[in-house]
Amino acid sequence: MATSIAIISVGNQAQSWALNLYESGVKVEIAYRAFNDKVKKFQSENPQIPCVLLNLEWLKKQSIIALLIPDHEHLNFLQQYHDSLPSDCTIIYAHGFSQVAYKISHRFPQFQHALLAPKAIASELRKNYQEKKTLAAVYGLASPSSCDEATLSQLQFIAKKLGITWGPFLVSFEQECKADLFSEQTLLCNLLPHILDKAHQTLIDKNIPWELAFCEIFLELKLIVNALEEVGPEKFYQLISPNALMGSEFYRQQWEKNLPLEKLFAECWKSLESGEMIDYLVKTNAEPVRENIVKKWKNNSLSIAYNGFDIVTGK
Repeated sequence: MATSIAIISVGNQAQSWALNLYESGVKVEIAYRAFNDKVKKFQSENPQIPCVLLNLEWLKKQSIIALLIPDHEHLNFLQQYHDSLPSDCTIIYAHGFSQVAYKISHRFPQFQHALLAPKAIASELRKNYQEKKTLAAVYGLASPSSCDEATLSQLQFIAKKLGITWGPFLVSFEQECKADLFSEQTLLCNLLPHILDKAHQTLIDKNIPWELAFCEIFLELKLIVNALEEVGPEKFYQLISPNALMGSEFYRQQWEKNLPLEKLFAECWKSLESGEMIDYLVKTNAEPVRENIVKKWKNNSLSIAYNGFDIVTGK
């Protein structure tokens, strides 16, 4: 099994990987591309984990690399350093996007391109590992063959050492990429924050004090999500009050008749299947879009309420 894993990056995900693996008894080494405050802080807090400036001699010695830099930088990294990597090197990706968008395994067939995707943000990956809570993941190979059982076993081993308790489940890079983008583009980063915003603003417009509106719309969300996670949908609907049950079912039927979410879901999946969305993501500079979105949310009533709550609680 894996005797040493090299991690490229000192980002949040990379730090969680490194700490979890190290504490599970796996030899880990981090390579950073530029020394900065984040590297300095990580080194000072975790002197037990070696950190080196990325260099060609170091790369030549690596057999397993977790490439945890941003997805859109994967292709440039391999174009720059492929000659310095051993031809039998296994490169692990935490998402399937770069393989689908840039066809990396076709460009660099000399390497084994492997997927190991924990289904948690960096902070949750670390926290759930420490608290021995459920962590899910998927894994796979870009070009699977009958000769890859050893690599798959190694990925399972690494997943276990990362703290994965549910899975990892075998999938393709394409399946992981499309499912990940679909969940973000429809529910998690689209409908959820905007529905919260609209519900909160409705209460504010109806002269509900912002503290009460924020409690009802924002703070209770975590309680609902926690309950769903702990007991599942069936028992969740056995637990909620009659008023919550009857009112929510009435309005569920209303939006299902007049505002079918299936249209959004179908269009999103269609654009992923056709490759249209992948092309858009590759060609579009995210930062101006991010800047505009952040600007819109800056003086939003939900953001103002959150900042007010933050000041009061001192969080």
